[in-house]
Amino acid sequence: MKVRRLILVLALVLIVCGVGAKQGLAYMQETYGGACTQLSGVPGLLQQMNLVATGNCAVNNNNKCKNPGFACTIPATSGPGTSGICTNGPKLDCVCKPN
Repeated sequence: MKVRRLILVLALVLIVCGVGAKQGLAYMQETYGGACTQLSGVPGLLQQMNLVATGNCAVNNNNKCKNPGFACTIPATSGPGTSGICTNGPKLDCVCKPN
């Protein structure tokens, strides 16, 4: 009986952790997706692993967009990318905001 209870608890913990990780990744993709510069910390690690998309806006020395308002694209892992507009934001310096 104790082994069954242990297996049940471990299965429930794995399910809860999986759902939490999925929600966390979705939040990171929504918040940091389309950044045109290299990010730091956990978002930078996710960006290097290609789990957070990178935009193709031209960036100046201050990490601000050279041409705000110009068209840009966010490449997709498969199929065509998403088109957007280069925007200077308060949280991220230069972001390709999807249309």
